[in-house]
Amino acid sequence: MKIRFLEDTYIRSVPGKSEKPPIGIVYAGSEIEVKPDMVSGDALQENDQWYKDNNEWYYWSGQTEVVQEEPTETTDVGADSEKIALVEKTDSVESSIPTIPTGHNDTSSNEEDSTEGKINRVSLLQDDKNTAEIVRS
Repeated sequence: MKIRFLEDTYIRSVPGKSEKPPIGIVYAGSEIEVKPDMVSGDALQENDQWYKDNNEWYYWSGQTEVVQEEPTETTDVGADSEKIALVEKTDSVESSIPTIPTGHNDTSSNEEDSTEGKINRVSLLQDDKNTAEIVRS
């Protein structure tokens, strides 16, 4: 399942605010793959529902929307008219990397946090061997 962020949102290691500072930020307009089942956590603005991705990172659901999947094309193959779906190949690491809009420098967020000014930027780098590296700056 894919979600889009409507506002800049912190990336958390637990579903809610904790003693640990956020591990990064996802910018408004970014889209990521998340697990279909939401989890309950700390309530922000009376909403305690959080998304979890394949990295086990959490995102507050309050300023997100679900991205509707485009219909899959089909084609006939053979006399018995079997249908085979034509799908775009995606790598599991690539599909979990947030799409960050270009030219976005704003690091503000509506999510309340007591660790203001201590935000890390997290990047996932992927090489041609499909290995990923997390870079914090």
